[in-house]
Amino acid sequence: MSESQFETLFNNKSGGFRVCFANTDVKLMFKWYDIVNSPRDIMFFGKPFSMNRPFDYLLQNKFNLQYIHHVFRHLSEQLYGDSKMSSLLYAAYQKKRSIIFEKSMNEALARENGIYDDQTFSTPRAQSFCKIFNNHCQYCFMYCMSEFQDYSLPLMLEEDWNNWMTLAEDVYNKQWRFLLSLRNVTSSDSEELVAYKKRQVFCQLMTLQRVANYKSLGYWALFLSTAYYGWGVRGSATVATSFWGVTNSTKYRDAKYSALLLLIDYVRKRVLRKQRTCLCTFDNIVVVSGLLHQRGRSSK
Repeated sequence: MSESQFETLFNNKSGGFRVCFANTDVKLMFKWYDIVNSPRDIMFFGKPFSMNRPFDYLLQNKFNLQYIHHVFRHLSEQLYGDSKMSSLLYAAYQKKRSIIFEKSMNEALARENGIYDDQTFSTPRAQSFCKIFNNHCQYCFMYCMSEFQDYSLPLMLEEDWNNWMTLAEDVYNKQWRFLLSLRNVTSSDSEELVAYKKRQVFCQLMTLQRVANYKSLGYWALFLSTAYYGWGVRGSATVATSFWGVTNSTKYRDAKYSALLLLIDYVRKRVLRKQRTCLCTFDNIVVVSGLLHQRGRSSK
């Protein structure tokens, strides 16, 4: 029977086949149309197949999960009642799903490998950013020790925080977006929550920079060491954080404080020297101005 003849018999609802039951003379006529449209109402049981159907071939070069699921449901309705064929179909379906998930996982790992490598935190832009940011942290300590008058103010102003986070987002663009996605930052989040998560991402990036190079961001680590000391964190915890490079050790922290005090004393003397020079210059200007505008003859 050709394909065109089968389509004609199927559409006319006249074509089919007869089934003869064993040990009887009874013969029943089954139409192709009824069998196709009623797969669960008319089922035939006979001798099992001697070979397996190539279900893997049906799903070959198909990587759309919805399409594969549609094929699976369609074939499962046709094979309803045949436990062997149904199990083979289900095994082929799950195998194809595993291949697709494995491929997607490999692609995700490939993208993640491009986010962090041995050059991520050693680029010229990253090194320049860390140097300037570390100097700013040092300035914050010096300002706190020399001119700090309001104890309710933070060590670093919020405006400075926002500026540094904007620069970090530009320097560590891929890493910034990846860490934000890990923290599930969405457009529906409030501004306060987004700002809070961005501060977490910034601190995490600085910690990763310290892990990559423990000699960088020394005054930033001093920030965290001072915060831990102010929060009452015990020595065992600070030893662990200093071991991983997140904070400074207590010995290094005290040495940094001593260096800051010496530097502040030097800055104070230099500022006073400049002020003394300015006062002497201003005094000379006042004297000369008085001579020029004194009463009587002009001073020459």
